[in-house]
Amino acid sequence: KVSVSEFCQLFEVAKSTFYRWKKQDHHHSEQHGLIKLISTLCKLHKYTYGYRKITALLRKEMKINHKRVQRMMQTYGLQCRVKVKKR
Repeated sequence: KVSVSEFCQLFEVAKSTFYRWKKQDHHHSEQHGLIKLISTLCKLHKYTYGYRKITALLRKEMKINHKRVQRMMQTYGLQCRVKVKKR
């Protein structure tokens, strides 16, 4: 086993760079799981729920910000389908 400082000296990287890389890797795996959960909820409700309702459903299980849910839904094309009103 090698300590963090020895590892950083060996590869000539700063400690802050190592910790930033470690945090970023964890963030991507967490985000991937969240996308799967949001996608499942959208499919379950046949894309009739928007980001507010999806956020409300997610808040029953975890603490999450509505802006993050909205950004992820927009990025992956999971927006609700709006019916056109006819006159």
